[in-house]
Amino acid sequence: FVCRREILLSQMKYFKSHISEDCSCDDLDISVHCDVYIFQWLMAYVHVGDGRPTPSLDTAVAISILISSDFLQMDELVNTSLQFVASRLQDIIKMPIDFDCISPAL
Repeated sequence: FVCRREILLSQMKYFKSHISEDCSCDDLDISVHCDVYIFQWLMAYVHVGDGRPTPSLDTAVAISILISSDFLQMDELVNTSLQFVASRLQDIIKMPIDFDCISPAL
């Protein structure tokens, strides 16, 4: 995945403690341990301001998006995901999802 540093640091605050904003390096390799589809979804989300369409949140990925966005400190997406999950909780709770990974703060 390719992402401009300013987008990465402004949209995924987790990386602020790992990447210096004044770092002069052109390319930076980051290893992320999560589902590739979920990270692709998150990359699409952070690039919405670049004129790309907003990715759709659905019940199949909502919990994974919530967990990942919380970890990456994407506050707006956390709130959006929480509202989505709350509005569709009856459907989501029936799915084979491990809810133990959700932060107690959420």
